Amino acid sequence: MPLISPKNDSIGSRRHLLALIRDFGPISRATLAVRSDMTRPTVSAIVSEFIEAGLVREIGKGESTGGKRPILLQLDDSRHFTIGIDLGENFVIRGVRCDLTGRIRQSAVLEYQNNYESIRDVLAELIRQLAGRHARNRIRGVGIAVSGTIHTETGEIRDSETLDIVGKGMKNELEELTGIPICFENRASSAALAESMYGAGKHFRNLLYLTSGCGIGAGIVVDCKVFRGSHGAAGEIGSLPYNNDPEPLQSQLQVSRLTEEAARLLRRPLTYHEFLQLLRANDPKVTQLVTGAARKLADAVRIAVALLDPEAVVLGGQLLELGSPFFDPFRACLETQTNSVRSGRKLAISPSALGEFGVAHGGATVILEQVFQLY
Repeated sequence: MPLISPKNDSIGSRRHLLALIRDFGPISRATLAVRSDMTRPTVSAIVSEFIEAGLVREIGKGESTGGKRPILLQLDDSRHFTIGIDLGENFVIRGVRCDLTGRIRQSAVLEYQNNYESIRDVLAELIRQLAGRHARNRIRGVGIAVSGTIHTETGEIRDSETLDIVGKGMKNELEELTGIPICFENRASSAALAESMYGAGKHFRNLLYLTSGCGIGAGIVVDCKVFRGSHGAAGEIGSLPYNNDPEPLQSQLQVSRLTEEAARLLRRPLTYHEFLQLLRANDPKVTQLVTGAARKLADAVRIAVALLDPEAVVLGGQLLELGSPFFDPFRACLETQTNSVRSGRKLAISPSALGEFGVAHGGATVILEQVFQLY
């Protein structure tokens, strides 16, 4: 249900004012009128509805510019919250509760087994923990980021290569178990949205975010909005073949696969921890292997950059654990391949800035975007 009713003003006007308060608060009604190019009576009427709905609050008076001291407004970060969850592929579910400013107020982590009942029950328990004692109508929704694509009409999970969650009606079941609206979103798209709002991509309107784990996926942000494609499958670059190899790119770049390749080159068994130790010690064979993997990813991303022309590329996920031996050649190779054809417009390339809860933060941000669009 929407927080406020449209009445006589357009949803676009309300959305614009709420975004201005979010981005520039504390802010006065007079300044809002100037920035929005709306009349003061219109601004005052909409702001009154925001205050009544608990979206905005008055925090006191600002400095005078010649007349009465203006009353300042900012988002009410104590009345409404969103929950974001990262349903990862490593048997761990991470979750956060955020306020209306996007600030993380609480985080939690639970383990699960890869069967539908375990995933459903652990998700429900995590949601209850994060909701805590807050009234259910204060939790505006739960955004769950999953590896896979989402049915654009039903909101259910359409496919997932790694998790037992397809065709089970999980959205409806979780809503019945928790009493809170549930929204599923692709993991890469969720992370891209959070990165564009709060992380390494916050200074760019057009962004390509890469997630890496059991698979490789891309989240695409165009003009500050997530682009999902016609059927929610945009950005699935990891499933594409690479260099005439029958195996898709994401299989070639899994850290488990790289560890196996290193063990074969060194002719002895290796754990992932030992693989990382050798990499940090600059073992020449391991370093060469990782450099080759970085160049493979850069080569694939080059095609996406050519098609989408983003301002920035942000790398997230498990490949970041490989550190500079992976990221530095990835960035150098991608710069060499792309900047020569971008007419002097340098592509910004950086690691994710949001850490282990970045994808969960993205899930919460999906719900925040719904609030700010007044769905």
